Amino acid sequence: MEEDEFGQRDMYDTGRQVIWHGKRLGYYIEEAEGLTFIAPRKLEHKLRIYDGWAMNEEFLRQLFQINVKKIIVKINMGKILVTKPENWIMKGIKFHSRKAEPQIVLPEKSFDKIIDV
Repeated sequence: MEEDEFGQRDMYDTGRQVIWHGKRLGYYIEEAEGLTFIAPRKLEHKLRIYDGWAMNEEFLRQLFQINVKKIIVKINMGKILVTKPENWIMKGIKFHSRKAEPQIVLPEKSFDKIIDV
């Protein structure tokens, strides 16, 4: 198996891969409490101005529609952030850039759980 851009074996083989507008965003896995979306991210993609992680606003609505119960952001430098989709709406910050579609940023302090691995 080839290593992916996050320096790990292809982690997308562990669940159903998610492609959004031609970009690989992560994957879904089934857990006891329901569907979980896992979003691998590189540390350099962190929005330092908000000390948080962004998710496409339209894609986030899609996660609600398919009843995702948990979102995990897996950072390539050994950190795992866990939260419910509702936190992105209640505590997230709308972010617009000329380079990207509208996004919602969730500051790290607003995640339910932060795990250093």
